[in-house]
Amino acid sequence: MRLLSMTPQRWLACAVIAAGMAGVGLTLAHSDLPLRAPLVLLFLAAAPAMAVAGLLRGLDTFGRVFAGAAAAVVINVLVAETMIAAGAWSPDHGLVAVVVITAVLGAARLLLRTRAGPRAPERPAGVGQVERP
Repeated sequence: MRLLSMTPQRWLACAVIAAGMAGVGLTLAHSDLPLRAPLVLLFLAAAPAMAVAGLLRGLDTFGRVFAGAAAAVVINVLVAETMIAAGAWSPDHGLVAVVVITAVLGAARLLLRTRAGPRAPERPAGVGQVERP
């Protein structure tokens, strides 16, 4: 029943990842569908951002979104720069590189979550704290 307890934000994240991966599949299959480019751009913007934001548990929501968006730009630019500098530019290979980096970040998040165990419920500030003289 865990599937039914997903929040709307998780459903949206899953939908974005699924749509982006559909765009990646269409691109690697060299499809000429007009929806391919927007789906790939959605993946390149959202997937690395969500993967990095998932690793940043200590930040508030705005900080996670901002850092994730910045990391997505950095990942995409570094992949492109590296391929151009190496003389091996290929949009398909660059897309695969971003997919692999995003998958590694997602796997790291899962590993960290399983090693850390279940999260303790958060207490409001000041609850259970004793003031010492």
